Amino acid sequence: MESLRYVCQDAMAQGSMGSFRSLQAEGERHDTAPGRRLVRLLHLSDIQLADVKSPGRYEWVNSFYGVEGFEELIPGYRAQEFLVAHALVAMVRKFNELIAGEDRVCAIVTGDSIDNSQHNEINNFVAAIGGGVVSLQSGDEAMTLVAAHGFGDSSFWHPEPGDDDFKRLWGFPTLEGLLVAAFGPILSPGISCDWYVTNGNHEVLLQGLGVTNDEAAAVVVGGAKQVAPSRIFDHDVSRVGIEAPAALLQGGKMREVAPDPARHFVDRRTLASSIRNAAGTPSGHGLANDEYLYYAAELNDEVVLLCLDTAFNMGGAEGAIDAVQARWLVDKLRRYSSTSFSSDDGELEGCDGDDRLIVVAAHHPLATLTNGRAGASPDFYLGDWLLATLLRFPNVVAFVNGHTHENRVQIHRGHGRELLEVTTSALMDWPCEARSLEISVDENAVWVTGVMVNFEGVATPRYDDRSAEGLAAWHRLLAANSPALTLAPHHNPEGGVHDRNFIFRIERPAWLHS
Repeated sequence: MESLRYVCQDAMAQGSMGSFRSLQAEGERHDTAPGRRLVRLLHLSDIQLADVKSPGRYEWVNSFYGVEGFEELIPGYRAQEFLVAHALVAMVRKFNELIAGEDRVCAIVTGDSIDNSQHNEINNFVAAIGGGVVSLQSGDEAMTLVAAHGFGDSSFWHPEPGDDDFKRLWGFPTLEGLLVAAFGPILSPGISCDWYVTNGNHEVLLQGLGVTNDEAAAVVVGGAKQVAPSRIFDHDVSRVGIEAPAALLQGGKMREVAPDPARHFVDRRTLASSIRNAAGTPSGHGLANDEYLYYAAELNDEVVLLCLDTAFNMGGAEGAIDAVQARWLVDKLRRYSSTSFSSDDGELEGCDGDDRLIVVAAHHPLATLTNGRAGASPDFYLGDWLLATLLRFPNVVAFVNGHTHENRVQIHRGHGRELLEVTTSALMDWPCEARSLEISVDENAVWVTGVMVNFEGVATPRYDDRSAEGLAAWHRLLAANSPALTLAPHHNPEGGVHDRNFIFRIERPAWLHS
């Protein structure tokens, strides 16, 4: 672990510092965003704020890493997961520091804000970003989670004294008192600018994958938690996790826990109501009612944010867009555009809309809008349709998303123009970052400037540091040392140099004044 701390420190140093590399002109760099600011978006994704004591989590699947059939279920456990709320509040404070005294700024959280579709999780999320007290306890105050020595087996990291695989194989430390400190109440100031949220698969599915049926619902609020499976599953285990997830939560080695009705599953109406009634601005956070989790937010008279709901509640982590939402999206794109390219012959045609630059936000990147269950139905649309649709409207400058837990920036081309896709990594996993996206205009061009944001705190906290800053720093350091980074070396969550700090140029439309 000692050598990996410097990896954490080096990557943090590359975050909010340095010049911006041009995505289109090799070798070109900028030190500041050019021209007049239109809007600054603070982009955060994949927090996965978890009730780590919930009986609705199958942490044991990590023992089957690399076994055929378990790919969609893993990870079911992370050593740092009980600290992510502290990292979230630290990021909220960082956002507030960055935007103090600024106007034309907002925040967008692109889904997987919670981990397991639970009511107590969404309550903690809105308290963290809207302002309030985050309480991680569920059931009772007993440490009934796999990270507690004597509750979970040796395959999980136990911060308290005692042997486990993380200490023996990966050099993880003993940190007495860390669990107790982590579960204390957390006071968040809330984000001090307008904030918006999109829906993710973890908001509507058990562990972001399985249907939240009655059998699973009974387990989640109940009084028994599984820490080891009852049987060896065959290669269809992921299908079981999608269609009948309660089978992965019952039998085998069970531990008694306090039942808690506050763990009950949430549906889209409950999610919308929780977000719409949360503290902070604007009122409703873009949602006009509890019917839908997609909406348009007019950020100012020059920029509009269109937020999509790409989670598919019939199971599977991949996304899809239902037909009603697809029609809504096209209507909104036309409303904020005076011209578009025809879907029939590609010719430019009039739309009679009021021009604004359009930013589209969703949880799933285009490449993961591939849910096979949805794709088999004519009532759903996938990534190919969305890309073709967004390219038709020249006012769409960027599509921002998360889901893959990695930083990635892509340029899509069609109809003689370019569309920027920005995927930002997870707060839950390394590199535990957010991103600032500034859209500006000068006499020649519209510019999109991106820079990574790290929350404050040291790279290597003291072993006895149990302060709020220290707990957030421990989250980041443990994430930086995750065995998954070694076991899956092809996965590059930090991204390449062009996936982090960048600048992107679009020709200025005639209707937009510099």
